[in-house]
Amino acid sequence: PELASAPSYMRSRLDLTKVNAVLAEIERLLTAKYSLLNKPRTTLSEAERKQHAVWRHQQEGLEKGTRFVSEEDFKPSPFIKQDATGKSILAVLRHVGRLREFKHAGLRCWQAR
Repeated sequence: PELASAPSYMRSRLDLTKVNAVLAEIERLLTAKYSLLNKPRTTLSEAERKQHAVWRHQQEGLEKGTRFVSEEDFKPSPFIKQDATGKSILAVLRHVGRLREFKHAGLRCWQAR
């Protein structure tokens, strides 16, 4: 029903399985990101510490409790590509109110609702 509420020019040839896969991947990315941010720094490996510092820096200046993913977080993901289909899926999710897009620290970011 939500997908049908988006205009046909936005949906193009998207099907529900692709949209649901992207939503599940965004939720997985959010869970992984914020579980790492909630760990004590002393228990992190060197690579995790670097990622922790990057994500902490990205959160500076945002309202406390704002959970978001950025373009950089999408790069290793197999489901969310920055091609025509991926951009179309993100546009549809924005249109139906499942994502909110904003710019912060020079990056495009999405907040799940």
